[in-house]
Amino acid sequence: MKNIDMNFLNLIIAISDEKKIPRDNVVDVLKNSIIKAYIKEYPEELIEVNIDIDKNIFNIYSVFNVVEPYDDINDYCELTIEEANKYFKSIKKEQNAKVGDVIKKPLNPELLSSKIVEHIVQIFKQNIAVQANNQIYEQWKDKINQLIYAEVEKNDNHGIYVNLENGLMGFLSNKDTIPNEKLIPGQKYYFLIKEVKQQSSGWPIVLTRTSEILVKKLLEQEVPELQDNIIEIIDIARVPGFKTKISVISHQAGIEPCGTIIGPKASRIQSVSMNLNYERIEVIEYNDDFESYLIDTCSPAQISGYKVVAEANEEHKKQVIIIVPSNQLPLLLGKLGNNIRLISKLLNCDTDVKTPEAAAAEQINYNHLEAKSTHERKFEKVLLRNKGSYVVYNKNNAQSNSDSQDNVHVIDNSTSSLLNKIDSFDYDTWSVSNESNKKTKKTIEKSNENKVQPKLKHTQKAIKMNNMDLLQKLQSTEATRLENKTTQDIELVETLKKNKDTKKPKKWNKTKNISKQIDNSKISVSSIMDSFTDTDQESILNQLNEENQNREDIDDSYDDSYDDLNDKQD
Repeated sequence: MKNIDMNFLNLIIAISDEKKIPRDNVVDVLKNSIIKAYIKEYPEELIEVNIDIDKNIFNIYSVFNVVEPYDDINDYCELTIEEANKYFKSIKKEQNAKVGDVIKKPLNPELLSSKIVEHIVQIFKQNIAVQANNQIYEQWKDKINQLIYAEVEKNDNHGIYVNLENGLMGFLSNKDTIPNEKLIPGQKYYFLIKEVKQQSSGWPIVLTRTSEILVKKLLEQEVPELQDNIIEIIDIARVPGFKTKISVISHQAGIEPCGTIIGPKASRIQSVSMNLNYERIEVIEYNDDFESYLIDTCSPAQISGYKVVAEANEEHKKQVIIIVPSNQLPLLLGKLGNNIRLISKLLNCDTDVKTPEAAAAEQINYNHLEAKSTHERKFEKVLLRNKGSYVVYNKNNAQSNSDSQDNVHVIDNSTSSLLNKIDSFDYDTWSVSNESNKKTKKTIEKSNENKVQPKLKHTQKAIKMNNMDLLQKLQSTEATRLENKTTQDIELVETLKKNKDTKKPKKWNKTKNISKQIDNSKISVSSIMDSFTDTDQESILNQLNEENQNREDIDDSYDDSYDDLNDKQD
């Protein structure tokens, strides 16, 4: 008797610690389980259970009421006064029974039938599960739609069991898994808490990996601008395992929402895609204008037009017909029609797709859209978004003001016609010159001049002396060259002229004065070669050409030096 008492008490303590249920609740569950199991076997009996963990008390009683004798007395729960007095004598208790007394006869738990014991265990487990679920519900009810990173415990035909914390398990059903994804036991994945059930005989915490909210939470984790509300996600449409389309908007000027979400070299969006079994994710900028929003949502497919059949009301969504060329139709529909379903979800419309030929056959009058590439539309958006950040002016006025304006973007006529379409765009305004950039450029130019000037002086002196010697030699043989001019000499002169004409252009404009000093020091090969005939003078020609080539090398080295200094300054 005492052993079984201690076993029950130890069981209560162990269950309370494991399930994190108060001991008094476990005691109440055990009492109710014993009473229900016993009454089910003996429905006419009255049972009372007394359990006190602190005093190590565990007792079960059969309860009887003392009544006056009558014909149909209930032997299971009633005693006459005579039977009650006999019971008092058997337990050596000096007491006289009277009508209305309640007598409790103790029962030995060891004498309970195996059927009653099995029933007690079954009811006890069920009630403990309910108690544990209630505890879990109170702790986790505020965590619905939260992101959790947890380890997969096991999987079977019913679903996947995830170890959340301290042995607490969450359940992921097969319908809440990404198609064609295999979650490996022992590895961690991201899950979204879909539901917390209060009354459940199974797993109270239900998880999912197919919700649009999971994509949003993963993006918020990767993109700080979303946490700071600089960028807002307007809507998400998702076909799990295929593609997700996200509509975003920026609340701060100069912040491009799509590029910010995608991240440098697509690092942010790739991280989210990797956690979703490499699901494809497209980011679209939200627009209040339905036409612009429709074009962006259908991109990269280029649609020809659209028609709004009916506006949204209480009975149905907005109904739209999208007109798309035949060669763009597969791109718009997507695999198994998933892309057009995403478009419908994002636009919150019922959409129908037709080709221009089908629309003409059905005599559908629709809004025609100008044929523009995706890049052209993106360029227009960039100009519109940054129209206050950049200053442009007419190309015709650029040349005369180039020396006084540094931060000016020159545009041609085609660009200006595009800008003129933007409302309130100030086309002929000038920006305040950037004084710091001016000073930086002047510093580089002065440094370059100081480095090149000594070389130029030395080179000019050497060139002047060599040129005088060569001219004297050529003049001494001028008559001979005029008499013996040959075809070979003429071809050589033409080649030298061609090489001179195709000389490499200068890389900068600010050092024009320095370059002129080198150019003026060069002798004109063509003017001297016109009278060149004698083969013996080829060595003089080669020497003269070599001198000019050396001067061009000096010029090029100056170019390289200037470029290096610019790179370091940047």
